[in-house]
Amino acid sequence: MKRLIPILTSLALTLSSTERALASGPSEHADGTSVQEIENAMRERPELRQKQKDFEQRLKRQKQTGEADALVRPDDLELDPDIMSRIQELAAASDESFMADIIAEAEVEKAQLVEENIWSAAEAKATPETRALYREYLRRVYFFGGGGGSIARHIAFIKASLEKPRGWGSFPTLKLGPLPPGVAGLWSGGDITLIGPSLVVLSHEWHHHFDGAIESALDGQGEFPNHPEPWEGYAYAHMGEEI
Repeated sequence: MKRLIPILTSLALTLSSTERALASGPSEHADGTSVQEIENAMRERPELRQKQKDFEQRLKRQKQTGEADALVRPDDLELDPDIMSRIQELAAASDESFMADIIAEAEVEKAQLVEENIWSAAEAKATPETRALYREYLRRVYFFGGGGGSIARHIAFIKASLEKPRGWGSFPTLKLGPLPPGVAGLWSGGDITLIGPSLVVLSHEWHHHFDGAIESALDGQGEFPNHPEPWEGYAYAHMGEEI
């Protein structure tokens, strides 16, 4: 995320139809994410910057193995070590921990199925240069996400979607592209555009995507009725919590 501002200054950004979409407001289904607001959030919540840093390190490892650039899931691809550790941890902490090995084996099989669906979702919904980011977001939500209220609903919906064939049909699309100056990301009608590969900004836009769609009483308007832009208050307040 700390690279967003250098990215912004190094790209030749132009005003486009995106700017008109931003001006249209939520009634026309467009929500832009401010670089400055993201930077402010990073300072106030250091865990967000750490999550982005961890993502960059995992992406570097994935590039070394070729996974990050793969467009189709290799048949012999193993589960990420962090996921394997998480499965073992949960199995050991279960009420039937005396069966930890059996529980872990079953969870590994389930995780492999979920991984296949994550790859399929990224192939269908993300451009080649954003597929590694798309997969990373879904992995973090599915295997490591936690929280209450709207976050719990958000996570539960994504998990349920990834546990059935093509259940990811309602997920947003993702691409990188030019945006107006000062804009880090844009959600518009189910399509997400980012200025750079930021896991935190992607989280923000996913909250826009499902805002009010999963549980209307827990959407931005319900949680932040007095905010001048309640949908933005909601997305900034909860971004990164689910990953």
